[in-house]
Amino acid sequence: MYIFVLKLVFFSYLGCGIFSSGQDVPIETGTNPCFALDAIDCFDCLAEDNPEGYQQYQESILSSCYCGSECGSLCENFCDDMGSIEEECAHCFDIVSQDPQSFCIFDVLGQCEQEEVCTDFVFMIQECDL
Repeated sequence: MYIFVLKLVFFSYLGCGIFSSGQDVPIETGTNPCFALDAIDCFDCLAEDNPEGYQQYQESILSSCYCGSECGSLCENFCDDMGSIEEECAHCFDIVSQDPQSFCIFDVLGQCEQEEVCTDFVFMIQECDL
């Protein structure tokens, strides 16, 4: 279930173009057949095209948002065993993932910028039809 939450919250936020390295990125985005799909299917399609980037993106969200400084104490059980997400943990994640000033957002973007496959994935998901 947490994978679906990760998709919707960050997909909608990053789709606004917040993730920008300030450099030209040599990714040919307009020709990818994934972009003809609805937002969730497009995201899934891109995850299949770049599984390493998607994995890094997902790991960044887990470590920075669920298990990071803002929600770590409320998500301790989830972070320890990656089992079910308790209501308080899910609520905290919803709040920090929608706050452009949260450590969660900055940390995810910072981690992704360090991994080219993650950067590629994030740039590509911004092209999906929101």
